[in-house]
Formats: sequence, C-alpha cells, structure tokens
Amino acid sequence: NVRLMVFNSVGQQIRTLVNATQAPGVYRLTWNGCDDQGREAASGSYLLTLRAGETTLHQRVMLVR
Repeated sequence: NVRLMVFNSVGQQIRTLVNATQAPGVYRLTWNGCDDQGREAASGSYLLTLRAGETTLHQRVMLVR
C-alpha cells in the first residue's frame, strides 16, 4: 500500500494525495494546492510524506501563490 500525504507547518495532515496499492514503477503527481475539503492552502512550507511498505520518505516543499 502506498500513501502520499501533505502536512502543514504545525504537523496537521491537510491532504491525502495517494492511498492505494500500486505496482512498482515511476509515478508523477501534481498537487493543486488544496486541502481534502477543496480549500486553497496558504503559501508557505509543507511536508510531503510518502509511505510505501516499510519505507517512509519526507520532502519539504514550498507552495507559492
């Protein structure tokens, strides 16, 4: 199972981009800058967390409006 989540600067999960079983491979995804309720997220720093099996990866990103 693969999960890709977006967290705000205070650690709240604001969006789940992927939550599915996926075959190994290369995938591309674009986040539209909205939370799970469809509201636009503010400009600033966000943390992407990818969990795939036993692996967890983190990447800090900037959203600029």
